[in-house]
Amino acid sequence: MDLDPEEQDLFSNDQGSAHICFLPIHHFSVLVFTHLLSNLFQKPNGSPFSQSLTVSSLFSHVLRYQQEETKTAILRMEQSAHAYTQRAIASHGAFAVLYGRYSKHYIKKSEVLLGRGTEDTSVDIDLSREGRANKISRRQAIISLDESGCFHLKNVGKFSISVNDKEITHGQSLNLTPSCLIEIRGKPFVFEINQSCVKRHLNRATTKELK
Repeated sequence: MDLDPEEQDLFSNDQGSAHICFLPIHHFSVLVFTHLLSNLFQKPNGSPFSQSLTVSSLFSHVLRYQQEETKTAILRMEQSAHAYTQRAIASHGAFAVLYGRYSKHYIKKSEVLLGRGTEDTSVDIDLSREGRANKISRRQAIISLDESGCFHLKNVGKFSISVNDKEITHGQSLNLTPSCLIEIRGKPFVFEINQSCVKRHLNRATTKELK
């Protein structure tokens, strides 16, 4: 990693080796950086190191800290996004959702037909909303929910479908898992499930059957 002139001034001495000065470091708060340095300059018995720390050694520690912070931030973002999706599914009275780059389809029935909607063909989820749908079959796939709460995708179109990089040809079926990636003619879709809503849906269906 190359240092800019400002950083070279901060970490250089007459012998060309590096000493650490308490000066601002880009992308880190003063308190965090000070705490990091205090940890770096302590021997196991608690006394400070007498020898200087090289620039590469310092930046390896800083980079490691930055990577850990980034991982934590990404994890929090993923958790927030998951919680938002779960709330959105419930608020729409659905139990699953299929979304692409330009469209979002909430699933409220135990069986839905995916395809290219036309004047002569009615589908539950119109994939043409993603654009350039002329290569998508009018009846492309069926997503169904069974009595045990498992989702299945069956390819009923003439073109193959990919689920998490696994090819599904005409007539084949595959179980769908939360956050799985479904690719139809180069168009990516993500399938998400709200398990609590699935359970409520199945309970209501069972109650109706008993009546």
